[in-house]
This record gives sequence, C-alpha cells and structure tokens, in this order.
Amino acid sequence: MCESPVYASRLALFTIISLCSFVFSLYYWQSFYEYSHEIIKPDDNGLRASVQNGPHTNQPNILLIITDDQGYNDIGYNSFYGIQTPVIDKLANEGLILDNYYVQPICTPTRGQLYSGVHEIHTGLYTVIRPGHRVGLPLNFPTIAGKLKEAGYSTHLVGKWHLGYYTKRHLPTRRGFDSFFGLLNGHSNHFNYTVAQSYDLHEGENNADMAKYKGRYSTHLFAEKAINIINNHHGKNPLFLVVSFTAPHEPLQVPEKYKLMYENLLINTTPEKQTYAGMISCVDEAVGNITEAFKRKGFWNNTVMIYTSDNGATGRMPNSNYPLRGHKGNVFEGGIKVPSFVHSNLMKTNVKGTISKELLHVTDWFPTLAGLGQANINDIKQLYGYDMRDTIFEGKKSPRTEIVHVINPERVQEGEPAYNNTFDSRIKSALRQGDWKLLTNPSEKHEDTLFLFNIKDDPREKHDLSQVHPHIVKKMLDRLEHHRRTAVPPLNYVRDERCRPALHNNFWVPWL
Repeated sequence: MCESPVYASRLALFTIISLCSFVFSLYYWQSFYEYSHEIIKPDDNGLRASVQNGPHTNQPNILLIITDDQGYNDIGYNSFYGIQTPVIDKLANEGLILDNYYVQPICTPTRGQLYSGVHEIHTGLYTVIRPGHRVGLPLNFPTIAGKLKEAGYSTHLVGKWHLGYYTKRHLPTRRGFDSFFGLLNGHSNHFNYTVAQSYDLHEGENNADMAKYKGRYSTHLFAEKAINIINNHHGKNPLFLVVSFTAPHEPLQVPEKYKLMYENLLINTTPEKQTYAGMISCVDEAVGNITEAFKRKGFWNNTVMIYTSDNGATGRMPNSNYPLRGHKGNVFEGGIKVPSFVHSNLMKTNVKGTISKELLHVTDWFPTLAGLGQANINDIKQLYGYDMRDTIFEGKKSPRTEIVHVINPERVQEGEPAYNNTFDSRIKSALRQGDWKLLTNPSEKHEDTLFLFNIKDDPREKHDLSQVHPHIVKKMLDRLEHHRRTAVPPLNYVRDERCRPALHNNFWVPWL
C-alpha cells in the first residue's frame, strides 16, 4: 500500500508533536515531584543545599558573629562561675562546638587573618592598631568579603573593623563590604561611642548622626542594624553578614537590667562580675534576635552561622579563661583558645550536637567560606588557611596538623638562646604540631624562655617537658626557623598627628 506525500508529512508532524509532549510531561512531573517533596540535592562538595534562594541554592547565607575579648570560660556551655547564655548554648549544642580552635592572642592580628586567610608573618600585622596609626591590612591582600561579593553575595559589616583607616581605601566599604555601620578603632564607650573624647561611629563612609545614636547601648544598636539588613534583604542574592560586637571588651558597661540578672547567680559575685556577665547575656539576647530575623525571612535553613571570639579574656577584668593558663596578649592557651561553634542545617546529622577536637585556626575561615560561597581564591598568595568544609559539615579529619601561633620579632628577651644554629628562643613565638606545643619567650613575666607541652595530656600547660624531649624541641625550633625566614618585617605602626579628631569635626576618620 502506498502512502501519499501529504499523509507521510502529517504522520511525521504528529510523531514529533507527540514526542515533544512526552518529554515535556516527564520534565513537568519530575519538577513537580521534586518541588512537592522538597528534594535537596548535594552540591559538588557533598553539602546539602537548600532550594530556598532561587538560582543561588548552592550558596548559603553566612552569618559570622565575632565577640571581643570573650574568654574560654565566658560562655554558658563552658562557664564555671555561672554566666547564662541560653540562646548561644542551644545553637552550639545543636551545631558543632569547636574545642580545638585557635585565634591570635590579640585583636587586629586575629581579624586580619580571618578576613585575609594570610598569616600575620606575611601581612606584617603583628600587633594591635591604635587610634591614629598610619597602618592597615595591606591593600594587596583581598578580603573574604570582597571574594564573596565577586561570587554574587550581598556583604555587610556591623560593629568593629579595627584593620586600619588612615586612607579611605582601607575602609570596610573599600575592602569588599557593601555596607558598614560601626567603629573603626578597637573599642569605644558602649553608650556614647567615644575614643579619647572623640567619636568613632560611622555609617558607610560618613560620620554617624550622634544625636540619633548617642545613648544607645552598642550591643542593642548593632543587633538592630543587623536585623534591618536581614529584613531589607530581598533573598535573590545570598547574604554575608558579619556582626562584630564590641562586648564584652572594656569599658565595663551594660544596661542595669542585665546586671541585675546576676545578683544571685554568680560564684563569688561582685558588681564588676555582674556587669561583665550582663554584657555577655546582652550579646546572647542579641544573637537570639538576629537568628530569629533570619527565620522570619525564611533564610535560616540555608544559613551557616559561625561564632568566635577574637582572643582570650584579658585577665585584668572579671573575666575568665578557666581552666586554661594565660590571657589575652600571650601565647598560653588562655590567650588563643576561645569559644567557637558552627550552626547550620546543612550539616550532616552525625555532626550536629557534637564537640570537635579537630585542629582549626582562624585563617581557615577564609578558604572555608570561599568554598561555601563558590568564590574564586586561586589568586591568593601565601594562603595559610585550610578549607574545613569536610571537617565541619561531614565530621572528617582536619587537614591541619600545625599552627604557627606567633612569631613576633619585636618581642625579644635578653640573655642567651636555649639552642644554637636554629630558631632564636629569645623571640616570642609559639608553634603547635599535633599534640605538641612549643613556646619561646611566651610572656615578659617569665624568666624561662622555652616551654614544651603536650596539649592533649596537659591542656592547662602545667608540666613543661622541654628537658624530657629535647629532640622534639630541636625539631620544632627548626620548623619555627623555617617559617621565620619567610616572614616580613612588622608594618610601621607610627602615629600620625594629622589623624587628630579636632581636625575632623571631632571624629576619628581617614586623614590621608
């Protein structure tokens, strides 16, 4: 039987239409099934990605909370003397507590390494930037904010910067943040935002309206600004929000109601202890308000929250690093081991609610956050951090086995070095390798220049083993010498009199 050309063409057209309809139906029902059953597909790194933020579902929102001078014992889940942080405790206990995590012994170096991923021995930021210092995080080091912004993130900093501001190019808004509200120096009065009787509060690159903000408590104000950012975020782009509180850094100040919470709660209480504890409880309340804002906007299920202090407690205020030895400014554990945790619904179930003893350093946040945000960091030179996504989200072993805590060439003790033809033990330094920790000239108050501790067996650093294991000491000194040879000199921390606020409407601002 012969078919006419017309019949054949109609049959071919019908076949094509039927095939297209079949393919469309398969696609439609698969899409409907995935939507209705909320299928969450793993990304290339095995993390569980939410379907929440449209085209950016593999880029989680990132909330980074930084506290100031909060000691190891100054948080509810570690507290020996009665500090109450129920919100933080719940977040930590439902997430991953990082109990082998280290920062630098003082503020600026910690923040410089957190934002750049590069060690202070390669940036030159060895110590704290004080008001008027003509110094800052060198401009050739990109920040994680800038890298995430390149990857499509909306980036915001609320609170403390403390990485230099002598030129406008050093301001947060020139270093990767879309917006900034806070202070440029290391601390200020918590109610009137003065440093040496001059104002340090800024909105973007402008001086803040002090008639509007003076008298508002810093923790309340910073939380309010953070919540405004969350509420105004449209959700089309992922959010990177840093909330860098100035509490519980001195001066000891807090609204009275938080102090009154501790009239009968603290061991060996004093008015100063009550105020200090109240400052931390106010931070706890603020963290709760910020996380609730994420939940109200529907962002929380696709958010990674990180909590960290910038260094240990000072030792001179009613704060505590118990049971650790040392304090802010030195390289014993109390100066560099701080409360930290990660909370996220993107974690595997076996990780949630656990305590990690895996070794982490503050520089690790840079590549870890870059990995989460799919940011390109291939151009970063001298990156010291490790990508810890597998460790944090899947519970795998940390790739880090060593931390150069400090090599400070400006702190050199008199006398003779302990060993010749290796690292000079008179230089202030600390090195961690596995469970071993070597310290040289750890504090100006110690006549001994060298200590060796097994941190796993002796976390309080009570038993010096340097005489028992001289071969380990020599090996670690050689390693310190290797790192010292790569180090750059400290930046020139010079106060420039042109910074004087009297020349700038009584505000601390860029002056060059």
